[in-house]
Amino acid sequence: MRASLSLCLAILYAPLAFAQDKAIWETKTAREWIEQLADRDKRMRWSAAYCLGQLGAPAVEAAEPLRKVLDQAEGIQQDEYVRATAAWALGRIGASDEATIALLAKTLKTSSLAPIRRAVAEALGTLGEPAKPAVAELVQAMEDKDSVVRVNAAVALWRIEKHAKALPALVETLEKGQSPGPYEAALALGRLGVGAGAAAALVRAFRHDDADVRRAAVQSVGRIGRPALPAIKTALADPKEEVRRCATEALGWMDGATSLEPLKRILKNDPSIFGHDSPAARRAAARALERLGPEAKPAEAAVIEAALVAASNDRDLEVRTAAFKALQRFRTADAAGSQGPR
Repeated sequence: MRASLSLCLAILYAPLAFAQDKAIWETKTAREWIEQLADRDKRMRWSAAYCLGQLGAPAVEAAEPLRKVLDQAEGIQQDEYVRATAAWALGRIGASDEATIALLAKTLKTSSLAPIRRAVAEALGTLGEPAKPAVAELVQAMEDKDSVVRVNAAVALWRIEKHAKALPALVETLEKGQSPGPYEAALALGRLGVGAGAAAALVRAFRHDDADVRRAAVQSVGRIGRPALPAIKTALADPKEEVRRCATEALGWMDGATSLEPLKRILKNDPSIFGHDSPAARRAAARALERLGPEAKPAEAAVIEAALVAASNDRDLEVRTAAFKALQRFRTADAAGSQGPR
């Protein structure tokens, strides 16, 4: 009877215990982090603001103290990164009350410090539709001299009301902006999941001079998924091998149902995919199949062909090596599956 009662009590109070755990970050409660916002050491204040943001909605009681941190005269008392982190945290905790939105809008318009304007625009985007009263300031911020502020403002406008100027601004920054704007724009277009229109711009970024921008574009095209396939098909036929490799890597970031068939054909050097001999693309295809792991099991026959047939099947040692690694991943998954649940 006692055991049954204990079990019932455990079931009854489990949700409360879980809620309490969710309200703790790095061993401290929201209230303890709020108290630390008043610490004399700016590093401690920054840590408090950051941890409150990580707590998210359970730390909504921190809205007013975080506003006080943000609403300081510049150069007085608060370090700019403490204030920026306080702005970011206001978005993360979901502080969408009128006072918070008004302060964020005012700060975006008046702050002379780019890190603060970046964080404020990001916070407004995180808040989404409730931040609609700040739309005018965000539209103005798309003309900001700082490229990251412009990107964050465009993202916010899209999340708040799918503003007509948002996506064109992101594409323009991707294609014409100064670093780090193109990198941030490439990531943003993937996170927003805006479909084929963004995919075409991201595929064009496979030719960008900055390798970080190319990598961000690859991952973002992968996040867009099936709507990006027409743009990827065009890139696979590009005469430049780097572009073909990027297109193949983008397939590896998609779900298996979308990417398996083109990856198999690339690995087999199918001329209907592109009319070029492209070892770099085949290496990328094998690595993409390895990344997909068990999800790519239906492609195993193509991997075996590339890995085990004589060198005349594929003259490139790195293609065969990458294929062997993918095959090993499949075999490991098979062995784990054959053991069954423990």
